[in-house]
Amino acid sequence: MKTLLPLTLLAASIPCQLSADSVDDIQISAEAVTGFRSSYVYRGFELAESTLDFQLEAEIALNDATFLNLGAWYATETGSGDFDEAAFFAHLRFQKTDQLTLGLSATYRAFSHSTPPSKAVTQKAIFSLKTGVSYVDSYYGRDGFNDAYGRASLTYLISETVSVTPFVGGSILLDDNDAGDDKAFAGIWFEVRF
Repeated sequence: MKTLLPLTLLAASIPCQLSADSVDDIQISAEAVTGFRSSYVYRGFELAESTLDFQLEAEIALNDATFLNLGAWYATETGSGDFDEAAFFAHLRFQKTDQLTLGLSATYRAFSHSTPPSKAVTQKAIFSLKTGVSYVDSYYGRDGFNDAYGRASLTYLISETVSVTPFVGGSILLDDNDAGDDKAFAGIWFEVRF
């Protein structure tokens, strides 16, 4: 089954023209949505198997051409894993004409216990790419956006219980005033599972 979440987000993002009278009558609306996903894929990576998700969203008509949407959702894995995701979002839309809508959007996501984002190259080889931007608060004398980082790895399954993973990666500092330098690294992991 597919989740209702993408359809709900699409419907909520479609701008609509309201008259001034109707905006005065209905200044806020709210909806709650729940859905089931047989596979949770985000930006091309499978993060979890079957999940249940729940979403709450409110739309506030600030005037007849400006709308603010606020919402949050929570997803949890229903299968053998313990993946969790919590997210909060805000959308501000300005209806300029019937043909033009401008908007600003921000989303915060917090993942826990997700499976590593990976792509099977063959039955014995898996490619994985992790990337992101870090933000720190009073961490070793640093505050704010800290670095952009990434790591690429290729896992080769020697057997069902033994694997080897060479990797390369790096970190680029986002603030020139921070002590330290940009870093590049490489390595190899040897893993035996019992």
